[in-house]
Amino acid sequence: MRKGKSKLLVTLIGLISLLCLAFAGCVSPTALNIEIASPQDGATVNESLVTVTGTVSGYPRGEAVTEGQTVRVIPEVTVNGVRATVDEDGGFLAEIELNNGENTIEAIALFNNVVASDSIVVTCNAEPELSVEITSPVDGAEIDENMVTVNGTVSDIEADVTVNGLEAEVDENGIFSVEIELTEGENVLVALAVLGELEVEDSIVVVCTVPAPVLSVEITSPEDGIELTESPVMVTGTVSDTEAVVTVNGYEAEVAEDGTFSVEVELTEGENTIEAIAMLDELEANDSVVVTYVPVIPALSIEITSPEDGAELAESLVTVSGVVSDAEAAVTVNEQTAEVAGDGTFSAEIELVEGENVITAVAALDELTAEDSITVNCTLPLPALSVEIISPEDGAEVAENLVTVTGTVSDVGAIVTVNGDEVEVDENGSFSVEIELVEGENLIEAVATLDEQENSVSITVNYSVIE
Repeated sequence: MRKGKSKLLVTLIGLISLLCLAFAGCVSPTALNIEIASPQDGATVNESLVTVTGTVSGYPRGEAVTEGQTVRVIPEVTVNGVRATVDEDGGFLAEIELNNGENTIEAIALFNNVVASDSIVVTCNAEPELSVEITSPVDGAEIDENMVTVNGTVSDIEADVTVNGLEAEVDENGIFSVEIELTEGENVLVALAVLGELEVEDSIVVVCTVPAPVLSVEITSPEDGIELTESPVMVTGTVSDTEAVVTVNGYEAEVAEDGTFSVEVELTEGENTIEAIAMLDELEANDSVVVTYVPVIPALSIEITSPEDGAELAESLVTVSGVVSDAEAAVTVNEQTAEVAGDGTFSAEIELVEGENVITAVAALDELTAEDSITVNCTLPLPALSVEIISPEDGAEVAENLVTVTGTVSDVGAIVTVNGDEVEVDENGSFSVEIELVEGENLIEAVATLDEQENSVSITVNYSVIE
């Protein structure tokens, strides 16, 4: 019992010693001080992990005995929340992590409920560390499929990740995946991560046990050795892989979803070799047949190419052009001889009549004849309507109050009025009417009207009464 009391007494003495130091005025709210010595305020650092050092002062130095142990009397110091070590002279040290950019570093000293602080601002330009790792498949794995999904992780989700040159999708957790096609045997899978100027990679080796595909192609039509009378010929066939590119005598064929292909190929007279070639990556296959082309002598043909059938024309003279299958043929257009060029094109000029016109081109060669016809419509523009007063002359002096006005109109269908009165127009377009004058100057006006056309002419005569 005496031993326990002794231990309690020692503990109380230690605590009382600490309190005495405080209440004796050894530390006050204004006396406790802390100062960051390194790094300096405004400094720029190139690493994210920085050691902060400084000193704390203004507190009583001494020791206290508690529970039989002697302890130094020192304040508690934290730097950005990280507990710092403090030596017997008040020097403190702490390691803290910075973010890229501007960082505030604050050191806080606490002693006997008295707080002191100091802060600085530093800029961190540390380059981030970049890493990439393939997590699946594992290195050395044997795979029995030629397509494999490669998974892995990258330390920065902003990095661009490719696996064997194919872009991988990176999620918000830095996990990436991409599907890679393998070849039979050993395959090296390389994951490359790029972020700015940083570049890292990871690689594994896997073995694919799937045998490489065999590419094949076959011509199904025309048959080998067949005789053909028409060109071009439609070549059809099948290819074992729809992804393959198929050409037949240099013409690319269209490959359907079921692997069938077709393409037209021009033949020359006589024997022709038709070769189909299929290519897929480094694979190549071919098939060929031999056919004989014996062209049939074509019948004579002719075609009018201009003007078009049903065309509306506004001129009576038209150039008719076209093509005849044999340049040796004689060609006429509406019985007008046409000129035929070496390439079989022909042209002839013919006269049209108002309204519908049938244009017929006829070709003749030995006993062969051919013809082509079109129908065009010719709508000639109406001539301008004109009217003229022949007598009396403009400015004439007359001595009688009755004068005969004569004139002509360009279209006998026109309605003619003289000073407002309609006059009769004969078959030659001439008209005549007697009008009464008043003494002095008289205006005589003739107006001709036809459909929407109208024209007029006027003269002035002077009537003087003779006494």
